[in-house]
Amino acid sequence: MTPKEHSMLEFATRWHQFDGGDEYILPTFGITPPVFYQRVLWLVNTSKDHGLDQPICRLVRQLCYRKLALKQPEGNPHTTRR
Repeated sequence: MTPKEHSMLEFATRWHQFDGGDEYILPTFGITPPVFYQRVLWLVNTSKDHGLDQPICRLVRQLCYRKLALKQPEGNPHTTRR
C-alpha cells in the first residue's frame, strides 16, 4: 500500500466513530467524499496488508457503505428500494 492509501485508512479509522470529517476530505486528499469512500472500501476489501483488525475493518466498511448510500442520486433505478 502507498503512504496515501495508509493515510486514507487512518483517516477513515479515526473518523468512523463520529460519522463526520467529510469537510476535511477534499483539502486533505484532493478527492470528493464519495470517491474517498469508494477507495477506502476498495482498500479494506482487496488489500491484504491494510493492518486493520477485523472489528475496525468492519466498522470502516459500514461507514463507507453508509456514506455512499447517502450520496446516491435520487431516482436511479438501480438504487430504488422496493
